[in-house]
Amino acid sequence: VLVAGGQIPCVECTLYTNTAEVFDPSTGNWTSTANDIPNPPVDGLCSPNMASLGNGKVLLAGGGCSSRVGNTTNAASIYDPATNQWTATGTGIPNFMNYGRDQFGMVRLRGGNALAFAGCSGGCTELNILGQDFFQVADSAEIYGFQSNTWTVVATLTTDRGNFETSNLNQGAVVLPDGRVLTCNGTTDGVSQKTNTCEIYDPIANTW
Repeated sequence: VLVAGGQIPCVECTLYTNTAEVFDPSTGNWTSTANDIPNPPVDGLCSPNMASLGNGKVLLAGGGCSSRVGNTTNAASIYDPATNQWTATGTGIPNFMNYGRDQFGMVRLRGGNALAFAGCSGGCTELNILGQDFFQVADSAEIYGFQSNTWTVVATLTTDRGNFETSNLNQGAVVLPDGRVLTCNGTTDGVSQKTNTCEIYDPIANTW
């Protein structure tokens, strides 16, 4: 089991770590990864997302959900369980995401690539590291190809969906048996306007 990021103790402040550790059920022990996750946001890894890839490695991307302008990142990193090491996927687009995201959805597709979609741009009220706002990010989607190590923008969602994995605004995202992706709920304004709608992404047709 791999865990990464998360809030750390801080008196009258909010900080997040860029460390990670692995649980081995055969020994019952947790051990730190050999290095920290590269390219963290200034305030640490708040609300990134992870997905396993078709080559057995793990992709971690995005994060930085404070309202500090430019904090939410588009950076991405790969964890290799064989070496217990994190490495950056690159130094910018196309190896990094085309959108800086936090509180977003990410799932592994059939074939082993990862789909990242929707989410917030910076606490859902501020601009991300690329100068994008909530409404630019919240209906966007892109796919990481593990063989090419590149991100490709795909069809936009039919609805803005922010606040993934937060409080009572939870979205859900699952891969269906036929390989399509179902996602539901979220906020359409990044603050309080909630939706109970759902939509399905078809990676073959590239449509939501």
